[in-house]
Amino acid sequence: MKIKQLFTLAIAVGISATSVAETAYSTLISNTAKLTYKVNDVVQVPDEDKAEFVVDRYVRFTLTPAVTVLPDAQKLDVPQLITYTLRNDSNAELAFKFAYLDSTNTDSTYSPIAEDNTPTSTGIVYNVYQDDAGGLGSEITTATAIKIAPSTELIVHVRALPTQAIDADIFVHQLTATAFDKDGTTALINNKDAEWTPGIVQTVLENDSDFRMAKGAIKVKAATVSIAKTATIISNPSALGITDPLNYKAVPKATVLYSIILTNEGTEPATELVVTDILPIEITITDIVSSSYTVKTTTGLESSITVIPKSENIDGETRVTLTFPGYNIPAASKDSPETITITFKVILP
Repeated sequence: MKIKQLFTLAIAVGISATSVAETAYSTLISNTAKLTYKVNDVVQVPDEDKAEFVVDRYVRFTLTPAVTVLPDAQKLDVPQLITYTLRNDSNAELAFKFAYLDSTNTDSTYSPIAEDNTPTSTGIVYNVYQDDAGGLGSEITTATAIKIAPSTELIVHVRALPTQAIDADIFVHQLTATAFDKDGTTALINNKDAEWTPGIVQTVLENDSDFRMAKGAIKVKAATVSIAKTATIISNPSALGITDPLNYKAVPKATVLYSIILTNEGTEPATELVVTDILPIEITITDIVSSSYTVKTTTGLESSITVIPKSENIDGETRVTLTFPGYNIPAASKDSPETITITFKVILP
């Protein structure tokens, strides 16, 4: 009886196989021993007996990422693909289900990098797809069960789409493949420690596990924008007799110069920045002496804009607000971050 056979399955929807098949589980192995003999040269009735058993199910499979180094950083809203290969080296057709988990900054087990530096999964969306000729095929949900024949590989892609991040953020994820009976629902029970029964198929799980885990990561290029505000006294009433600007005091009728500094330390530009400044409760619209507001960039380019102050009720108090809309700030240069500085003046009541 020929138990093993050579077969080749062409690549199709992410599944491929080229190998010598092992003895399939549940195969009946029957071996007969026959005895012939003579007594005083007289042929006696021959005897025979046979031993039979069924081949048990040996579950073994691997899940490996195609790349084990951190890929180059990509922009926000640009999907990145991390490819994995699931290989079924069992002697049985199995069904597999997949699940993914975004790691947090407590995860330091992804070897190519120090650790994930994102505290939560906020800002990234994951999907898992079956491979289709090197591209994305059918989406694999947690309920999807994919049958894989023995000695066959399944290629899957984790599609990671970062939507919110700061520059150089690293997102690590974990992909888990769990094996089931080929019906896709029956869990595999490990019979490793059970007494062998020749006529009953038993299941043995390699490494005592019906699942495998692998990890991958992406890196993000993004703008990293921060805001800072300063107040400087630039003039005092003349009656004080203070002539050194470093000694000006915050007294009534003093002129205060407010500066709002926007800084981008990231490798991508930021667009449509809107700055809303809520002035101190003591400041009223009539205290604002700037007829225009000065905007200065890192390169020294200055421009003036007109912003109309508004009185608004904020938390039960009347406050003056200034809104500076519509800024774009370039990516940081090699040597220094990019900044935009907004300045305006008020008279302290």
